[in-house]
Amino acid sequence: MKLKILYLSGMMAAIILLFTSCNYIITALVFPNRCEKCKIIDKYTQEVVWSEEDCGGAVAGLEDRAKVEAYDRNSNSAMERYEVSCDTYSNK
Repeated sequence: MKLKILYLSGMMAAIILLFTSCNYIITALVFPNRCEKCKIIDKYTQEVVWSEEDCGGAVAGLEDRAKVEAYDRNSNSAMERYEVSCDTYSNK
């Protein structure tokens, strides 16, 4: 029984790794000149408190990373203070 659970856990990890790797590879091959800039903005002061910009395959998951960072920052404050803004553009 333990061996079966260990086998299933290993298979799940392999599937997750495969899909995240494929997302990067597909994005890099299909959209090599696609760039994205995400930033976290303080709603009250309009100040940019975090910003990251990537092109090609590196844009895979960029918006999700920004949302996680905003969530972490919001959890440290009493109210929802930060919002995510992402823009996509072509790098020719």
